[in-house]
Amino acid sequence: MSQSQYYVTHYFNAQNAGSFMAVSLIGLIVVLAIVLLTAKLQKHYKINIENPTEVELAQIEQTHKTKVISWIESFYEMVFSSTSVLIFLSLYYVLDERIPQAAYFWNKYQDILLMVFLVCSVFLTFWFDRIFVHLKTISSEQKASVRLISAFYIIYKTRNQATYCQQQPCPLSNIVIS
Repeated sequence: MSQSQYYVTHYFNAQNAGSFMAVSLIGLIVVLAIVLLTAKLQKHYKINIENPTEVELAQIEQTHKTKVISWIESFYEMVFSSTSVLIFLSLYYVLDERIPQAAYFWNKYQDILLMVFLVCSVFLTFWFDRIFVHLKTISSEQKASVRLISAFYIIYKTRNQATYCQQQPCPLSNIVIS
């Protein structure tokens, strides 16, 4: 079996993908449960401390609802932004390492390509926000800060992985895609 066939059968195995999706779904449910439980505990703590009137209680309920939705939307924004940046960083890597025919153009225009990929990443994240899951509660400033933090984190982790692979054999460096 060639390395490219091994790669395809290993990473596109429906049984492995199904278990990965199940674990991912469980992780998502756990994160959302933690957010909801934390918000509920904060609300009850605030109600017990302040002993509010009916009007204040309604205001606390509304604030609680908005805060919970804002936290969940911030989480989705971080997931969308990280996914988008990873997609285009992966494409950047594939062009650099796996397509030798593009070496001339790559060496000449790699900085421009990286900027184009990052701009495409911003548009993909915008598409996720507007069409896939419409985020209504968080402000543009919150979205921008979450996107920036997410992009920095992903780029930082990717750069560290690239440095690691340069110092010793990378597990994926010997795979030939034909």
